[in-house]
Amino acid sequence: MKNSRTPTKRSKGAFTLIELLVVIAIIAILAALLLPGLAKAKQQAMQTKCKTNLKQLALGMQMYLNEFQDVYPGDASRNTYGFQPEDWIYWRSGAYTDVNNGVLETVDKSPVVAYLGTKATTNLFRCPMDLTDTGRLGPYGDGQPIYEFSYSITSYGDNGSVSQGLTSVLDDTSGTPKWYPFKNGSVRNPSTKLSFVEEPTDPPNDTPPPDSPPTVTTDLTIDDGRWVPAPTGGNYLTTRHNGFADVGFVDCHVNSVKWTFGTNEANTLPSQ
Repeated sequence: MKNSRTPTKRSKGAFTLIELLVVIAIIAILAALLLPGLAKAKQQAMQTKCKTNLKQLALGMQMYLNEFQDVYPGDASRNTYGFQPEDWIYWRSGAYTDVNNGVLETVDKSPVVAYLGTKATTNLFRCPMDLTDTGRLGPYGDGQPIYEFSYSITSYGDNGSVSQGLTSVLDDTSGTPKWYPFKNGSVRNPSTKLSFVEEPTDPPNDTPPPDSPPTVTTDLTIDDGRWVPAPTGGNYLTTRHNGFADVGFVDCHVNSVKWTFGTNEANTLPSQ
């Protein structure tokens, strides 16, 4: 005799609206806890890449010095000294690229680049946290392009008789070129002297804190490969790394420093 009762299917469970809201709330809480940590980790990774870039530049410079009898290359000035084949970086790329004194002004032809294994990829010269060119589209009015990179080198220029460092200088502004070499051995306390630095690039976001003089404007953003620190030249360090700048020193070590570190000539002037 067949069983007259047929088995019933177990109904599938479903979340109630309250349960769904609880799950969403838990996810939101977890996201709020995790996202700041992920953002911080990403920022630290980008800063590590920035420091690696500076380390590579410092080592490339050291190899250059070994090859050229301890004499520094030129400062890659925008207008004061203009382009020179001796410049450490050729930055006048893009629409301005031409042959100047027989040298093609592209970054891969820069003298220091020859000693780097990276083959002068643009990323080497750009901090991963330097994300925009907006702040450096300033009214230069000199027919030259913007400086697309993040790093420059300390250079006090010449005083009419010698280069004050950290770079050599070829001054042809008078019509008679004068070469002022600067030797690495002339640097006092190389472990405290800034060589490659990060300048501000995105005002008003990338500016020194409120207690600083003066507010960084478009005119004070990075515009060439030469850094003339305040108070002599009025150039400052960036604050893009949580109020700090990544910098390289003459002895090739790299560190993060406050913007005020760059305003003290004991940390920048090679003769001190």
